[in-house]
Amino acid sequence: MPLKLPLFLWAAPRHHQGVVTMKVNLKLDRKRIERGLLFRELAAKCHIRTTTLSRLVNGHADPHPRTLASLCAALDATPEEIGFSGREVNYE
Repeated sequence: MPLKLPLFLWAAPRHHQGVVTMKVNLKLDRKRIERGLLFRELAAKCHIRTTTLSRLVNGHADPHPRTLASLCAALDATPEEIGFSGREVNYE
């Protein structure tokens, strides 16, 4: 019988050399919730699609430096605080 996870914990698995891994960015989602923003509200503040935000949260994409800057500004956080440590932020 397959394991049933709550929808908010589910993410599509990544396959890497025969090993299935899941890379979910919980820091980003926690910070969004902490700031009282709905998913679509954060996407709108950052001028990105909700699908792009979903891909960032679920680990299916890495943010462009400008997108990362928008996320940091909208959440009043550093890249490290939202799970993107070691990334450069482009504030232009």
